Amino acid sequence: MKVILLEKIPSLGNLGDEILVKPGFARNYLFPKYKAVLANKKNRDFFQNKIKEIEKNNEIDIEKLKEKQEIINNLELEIKVKASESGKLFGSITNKHISQLFDKYNVSVMKNEIEASEIINTVGIHNITINLKNNIKIDKKLSVIKED
Repeated sequence: MKVILLEKIPSLGNLGDEILVKPGFARNYLFPKYKAVLANKKNRDFFQNKIKEIEKNNEIDIEKLKEKQEIINNLELEIKVKASESGKLFGSITNKHISQLFDKYNVSVMKNEIEASEIINTVGIHNITINLKNNIKIDKKLSVIKED
């Protein structure tokens, strides 16, 4: 199935590229996420008129993402939780908790953009990755501290 990409996707191509993909990938991923449209005459003509507008919007989005990346890089992430004497948490830290931690700094990070390298259920320093759009990945350390 031929599609026209509406944004740059590293493993597939750049904005405006007409590529061949499997029908299921297009129907289940590219079309619902508005990353591509079907490559037919109507869409080609429409896309040629809109390519400059889309590129401008993408540049604005990239600038916003870079600002967000800079803010996140400068944050010291620390969360206080109840834990046993041995350092085991009563429960675990989820992506939702980490997302709420970012809300305290007025930075919007969705819980599906957060990846923990392991289950966070002990006191200490844990590695997390924030996956923003356009394949921007930020590695951060999350300090889990026992609450008094």
